Amino acid sequence: MYHGAFPALHVYVDTEDPKGASMPATRPRLTMAGPLLHGNGELHIVGRHEVMTIHDPDGAVHRLLCLADGSRTRTEIFAEMAGGFARIGQRDVDEAVDELESMGLLQDAAPRGRILSSQLARRDPHERALFAGPSRTL
Repeated sequence: MYHGAFPALHVYVDTEDPKGASMPATRPRLTMAGPLLHGNGELHIVGRHEVMTIHDPDGAVHRLLCLADGSRTRTEIFAEMAGGFARIGQRDVDEAVDELESMGLLQDAAPRGRILSSQLARRDPHERALFAGPSRTL
């Protein structure tokens, strides 16, 4: 998949069926564990079954995806990027994260659901799922 050139940090998506999440990612992280390959003004995102190519002449999208490890909020990602990409604002980061999330490249890593007791947290993940019931998120 190839995405054309856009100013600042805009990412264009031309998929017919976006895989967007129900809520915007507050602490975005990559959904793919493959490498990010940047060169010749393009960013290649290697997935399990496909490689997505995004036009990224200045490396801003590459930097955003490297910072999107689930430990930072959108505001913290913007603060990290501000030094190297002065023309990019908070709104650009928010729009890019939303677009990348709709492409299925980012997901929210913010904790959801209830906090586990220390005894339940020590259990095997399968055992925790058994005690969680069908509608709870651990």
